[in-house]
Amino acid sequence: MLNLSQESLKNVEPWVEAGIDLPGFSYNDMIARTGENPTWVHFGAGNIFRGFVAALQQTLLNKGKADTGIIAVEAYDLEIIDRIYVPYDNLSLLVVMNPDGTLVKKVIGSVGEALEGDMSRPGDWKRLREIFTKPSLQTASFTITEKGYSLKKMSGAYLEDIRQDMLTGPEQPRHIMAKIASLAYARYLNGAFPLAFVSMDNCSHNGEKLHDSVETIAQKWVENGLADSEFVAYINDPNKVALERIKKSVTIPVVGIGGIKEMNVSQVMSAGIDGVAVVSAILGAEDCYAAARRLRELLMNSEFRIKQRI
Repeated sequence: MLNLSQESLKNVEPWVEAGIDLPGFSYNDMIARTGENPTWVHFGAGNIFRGFVAALQQTLLNKGKADTGIIAVEAYDLEIIDRIYVPYDNLSLLVVMNPDGTLVKKVIGSVGEALEGDMSRPGDWKRLREIFTKPSLQTASFTITEKGYSLKKMSGAYLEDIRQDMLTGPEQPRHIMAKIASLAYARYLNGAFPLAFVSMDNCSHNGEKLHDSVETIAQKWVENGLADSEFVAYINDPNKVALERIKKSVTIPVVGIGGIKEMNVSQVMSAGIDGVAVVSAILGAEDCYAAARRLRELLMNSEFRIKQRI
């Protein structure tokens, strides 16, 4: 019987016989490089992350376009790390059903480390703070659902955890946005190195929601004398926390995805990305061909130059 573990992957033949693709890179070397010089931390270690984000990173690793993995962090359901990651050496099995009913099966091994992002796990939290002070870190990404960015109740009052976080400062954060602000503050205090914060959640203005929540907490900490007065300026410095940092730190195109429509595609592209990926904007239209043509015209008429045909 096959066991999902580092040791089991050393015996390739049973996996091949079962029709399961294995990582095409040195798993142990990837773990070592990720631990020493982490480049990417992702918050939200659930199925969307494992099935899409981690799978895409594995493709880059297989092609030699990347040499470090992703550090997966779960800040809500801590059992995900305890029961899904740790027992299986951070490996997972991805099964994709093709339109013809055939299955593609592969072991996803692009997660270099898995951590619980909570103060109740002091060892993991200490390691996470250490990672955020590393100059090598380039990206912190998120799939935490829209409510993860929210600081307020329906009434407009701050959530109790947020209210407490604003009063107690960056040392004991409760809410995930306060945790992110706390980790950003640790980076600020230890060199103020650049870092790209990227929301991958499919909600309107997701990047703005992430920025505004972190900025709001940072401002309260500064007002309450709990953080350095220049911390907010660091959060808002486009040379420290910006899309350009992503583009300069990777060799692959940077593509926008999620909620992109005719009404906002020009605005999305004006941010400086290399292209967009759309599905519902075309397939959800009454006339798919006409929708694709209009999108193409909008792109061609924008202030950027299309490098490839769409």
